[in-house]
Amino acid sequence: MKTGPVAYGLLLVAALAFAYQTWTREKTVDPKTGDYVVWAHSVDSFESLLYDSEQKSVRIERRSDDHGQYLWGEVKRSRKVPKKPKPKKTPGADAGADSSTPPEPEPPPEDEIITTTREFPIGEIGKKVLESFSTLRALRELGVIDEDRKEEYGLSESKDNLTVFFKGGTSRSLIVGKRVFSGSDRYVMDPESSKAWVIATAIMRHIDGAESALSLKKLHLYEDKEVAKVTVKTNNGDKTLIKGEEANPKGKGKKITWADSATPDESDLMLANFLSRAGKLKAIEYDPKLDATSLDKAVSFHYMDASGAEIGYLEVYRKMPDLDAKPEPGKSLRKPVIEYYIRTELTRVLGKVGRLNAERVDQDLADLFGVEVPKLPTPPAVPKPTPTDKEATTPGGPGPHGEKTPALPGNIVPGKTKSATAKKATDKKAPAKKTP
Repeated sequence: MKTGPVAYGLLLVAALAFAYQTWTREKTVDPKTGDYVVWAHSVDSFESLLYDSEQKSVRIERRSDDHGQYLWGEVKRSRKVPKKPKPKKTPGADAGADSSTPPEPEPPPEDEIITTTREFPIGEIGKKVLESFSTLRALRELGVIDEDRKEEYGLSESKDNLTVFFKGGTSRSLIVGKRVFSGSDRYVMDPESSKAWVIATAIMRHIDGAESALSLKKLHLYEDKEVAKVTVKTNNGDKTLIKGEEANPKGKGKKITWADSATPDESDLMLANFLSRAGKLKAIEYDPKLDATSLDKAVSFHYMDASGAEIGYLEVYRKMPDLDAKPEPGKSLRKPVIEYYIRTELTRVLGKVGRLNAERVDQDLADLFGVEVPKLPTPPAVPKPTPTDKEATTPGGPGPHGEKTPALPGNIVPGKTKSATAKKATDKKAPAKKTP
């Protein structure tokens, strides 16, 4: 009996079973971060984290306000930009200089370091960050390493440092080295004991792409299905909107509708679109130093559940431009525009949003609520330059009153006499053939 086909068949069945198990595996399984404990502290004792490298600095700290504690992130990135060279001096510019001696070449300009700072509230992923760095685990424990292994792992001259601060003045520091060969996990070392470990990329990725990995994605504590009412407050009065349901004409199930509480049985598509546009306002950057009292409050949304309890809010602000601003030296003045900011129960501070969606919300306020939306003054028209006498008399060009003058016929060039032009054209003609 041949066992080859049977063996291959069993292997195929096993492979299919493994593939099915992988396909149906729960997607929320946390990646392995290791079993070796580098340090262990309680989550409540975490205060801040600081990661420093040559071109990037990441800081995560615990803050608190009237609504409770939250995590705040700050990322600073530095890049070198070559400075513009100074204008060269013209020969003889220096009095008494010997013109026969060539000037000494000026040294190349030093690179200018430009640093950009971005601050943001940290989202739900912050809980995992707290757990990961309060009790730090490693995939491998390498023990105390010598100088050769420090150099091999990129730890001897590394400028990447990770420090975590805990309550009571306690702190833990690590030097971060190279990535493991054929992988993305990182070598780390305690600078005092020279003890080294391999840290999983699942931990370090929160630091490597902090702006995108840690920033707040969900702006509210509630789920959409919990909202039953929304009170819209404007400077022209308040209005409460009621959520309802009706049959979906395009398919099965029901669709969500919104109506004014004064006429709860009359669904209004414009109100539904207005709330949908407001819900799409997302902060693209945050400014913790901006004071809301210095802005113009456009509207606020107060979301309530079926019992009438408020479960979240959204405030929209306008930042009017300074129409008397002067341009910076060497720069042109930008066109004045209205900037828009939002604040929710989770952002804590004001976040700037895209102008296009915010302007649509502003227009809805005018159409649905009768709000007088501020408009910027139309800039004065730039006068057209008056043509000079030469331009006015140039054939084919504008006349003294803007009319077009006729062009000269033939090959007559403006500014030259007819005889000179004709003579030039005659000189280019081929000589006539002699008759035998």
